[in-house]
Amino acid sequence: MLVKGQYLHGGLKLYKLKKHIVAFLIFSLFLLFLPYQSEAATAYQGVALDNPTSVYSQASTNSKVLKGYSAGSILKYHSYSTNWYKATVYVSGRATTGYIPKGAVDTIDSTPETLSGVAKPSPTRIYSKPATGAPVLKQYAANTVLKYESFTSNWYKATIYKSGKAVTGYIYAADVETADRNPASFKGVALQSPTRVYTQTSTGSTALKSYNKDTVLSYESFVPGWYRAKVYVSGKARYGYINAADVVNGDPTPNSYKGVALKSPTKIYSQTNTLSSELKTYDQGRILSYQSFVPGWYQAKVYVSGKARYGYISSADVENASTSSSSLQVRALVDKIQVHTYASTNAPSIKSYSKDTILKVYNFTSSWYKVTVYVNGNPVTGYVYKKETSTNLTPDSYLNLDLRKKANISAADIVNFFDANRPNSHLKDYAQDFIDAQTKYGVNATYLVAHAIWETGWGTSALSNYKHNLYGYGAYDVCPFTCAYYFPTAGDSINSVAYMVKTNYLNSNGAYYYQEHGSTLIGMNVRYATDQNWKNGIANLMERIRTYDDNYYASASVLPLNSDRPSTFGRDIPKGMAYPNNTILKFPDGITGKITEGVSFRSLPYTSAATYIKSLSQSTTVEVLGYNTDVRLNDKYPYDYRWYRISVDGQEGWVYGGSLSIQDLLQVVNITTTLNIRLEPKTGDVIGSVPANGFLKPVLKDGKPEIVDSWYRVYLPNSTTKTGFVSGEYIKVVNN
Repeated sequence: MLVKGQYLHGGLKLYKLKKHIVAFLIFSLFLLFLPYQSEAATAYQGVALDNPTSVYSQASTNSKVLKGYSAGSILKYHSYSTNWYKATVYVSGRATTGYIPKGAVDTIDSTPETLSGVAKPSPTRIYSKPATGAPVLKQYAANTVLKYESFTSNWYKATIYKSGKAVTGYIYAADVETADRNPASFKGVALQSPTRVYTQTSTGSTALKSYNKDTVLSYESFVPGWYRAKVYVSGKARYGYINAADVVNGDPTPNSYKGVALKSPTKIYSQTNTLSSELKTYDQGRILSYQSFVPGWYQAKVYVSGKARYGYISSADVENASTSSSSLQVRALVDKIQVHTYASTNAPSIKSYSKDTILKVYNFTSSWYKVTVYVNGNPVTGYVYKKETSTNLTPDSYLNLDLRKKANISAADIVNFFDANRPNSHLKDYAQDFIDAQTKYGVNATYLVAHAIWETGWGTSALSNYKHNLYGYGAYDVCPFTCAYYFPTAGDSINSVAYMVKTNYLNSNGAYYYQEHGSTLIGMNVRYATDQNWKNGIANLMERIRTYDDNYYASASVLPLNSDRPSTFGRDIPKGMAYPNNTILKFPDGITGKITEGVSFRSLPYTSAATYIKSLSQSTTVEVLGYNTDVRLNDKYPYDYRWYRISVDGQEGWVYGGSLSIQDLLQVVNITTTLNIRLEPKTGDVIGSVPANGFLKPVLKDGKPEIVDSWYRVYLPNSTTKTGFVSGEYIKVVNN
């Protein structure tokens, strides 16, 4: 029983504890759902938005309405919770606390701002209360400029006068365009003639003042489409309004420039009009500072009678200087290049430099460089005329000359050059031919002369003397004389080479035109000559003939091709014409040979499809005429054997010596002068002679050379009947 009683007592205590916990939880939930109220309520005034705007007994729209107010009524209230205000109202004469939903009122600005704006509808009304249903105190036409102050989010407050008394009214915010609260200041240019400043933001309103087109005006932003400007009427300051379409604004963030005065003089105008008065003038070439303003005009600060003034420069009257800080090197082209104090050749000179001096300069304008020079140890800025310089730092600029440009040289100049350098050179006899070829084929005459000097050694080469070939035209490395063309006159050679060079090397559609370097010596050298010093040699000779003139060639035009292709000629010296007998060696008449294996019969000792005449079969008998010493022997096929001139069925040509066996031919050896030919062996009378290394035809006996006491019986040179004897000690039988 005791135990049971103790159990019941403990159970009662547990029951009471649970009851207290439940009560605490219910109270906590009650507090949770109570509206939040700040510790220190803030007082407000606002405008009733609803009609009516209700004040409730509790912070709930389901509670009892204590009182109602019409829209536009000014109410006082305090902060209470997130969604409610608290207000004191009087019901039956007793102060009673009520609650207003936040969405039912529009709170009044506690720190109102004074504003200006423009009436939008016509009319724009001023109401007695901040409600569009309230009585209208006054109304204004559209575009009227109004003054008011901020009130609520939907209303402005304005003071108007009725019967001379100040009355407070209200403007609906949607009925006005409020002016820029922080207006931007502008300078601009009048576009209309006249450009008007109006009393209102309407082109139909009265003009306070008018300005001529291009007048520079000051104004500030106001409302879209309109600017506000202060003007003076009868000495009193007034605000007026400029239509935005009537002005162009100056650059709001102007760029600063330095430039060169182009006109003589260059004027600074009072307005953006060349007919306006001049504030100041500057000499052509003066360096000026100015800023961007409006299209076609710059703004510049000048001093007039010691006072700073803003003036305006036509953009056509100046050239802006380069802003690049990178330097370059140029070469002086004139004998005494001047560094001027400003960008004009009439400006005083700071310093001068001799021709070909390399100067470090900076780009300034299209016609001038800027340069720093030192005078008495101090740096001074000066200006160098670009036309008196070249960016090509080496005098031998002929390397990069377009060879289709006309040379600044005459036939007399060419003759004078040779007289001063090689008076005995026969090349001067062709001076007019060089000039004529330039005219006909459009190739620089100075180049044609220099090339002829280079190829002929000033006219001393065998090619120029025996083949009238001044350029080695047609020559190959393996047969430089033999394969070169023969020309009846030197003039024919000049014409042929000028035409060939123009069409093959200098025109962009030429077979050997080199795109990377174009119509220049450098471009030609890629394929014209295996010697890569060829271009330098020609350029140096051109420089000696006439100093390269950058100014002349910069403006010289490319010459056209004015003549048809000249006549074509062969490569062999015609019979009866002089030839170099140390180069062209002739065998005695009647020397024969046999083809030892099938071989090509060619027009030149050069293997190409163009030289092929026909094939000769083994055992064919041919007449062997001789060989030419310039045809190279280099131990490599097909020049590991000598090439021979032969005649086949009356046609002359060439055959590879490795496929030919020569018969009945003797050569003089082991002697340096001449070998005597005697009537009889040993002691016979001398009846002729043959030079060292010369050739003789033996007299045959039983198909072999006749020999008497070691002496060969031979035909005398240039005879097929007279014979004599030569010592076998100085004879070699030639087979090949």
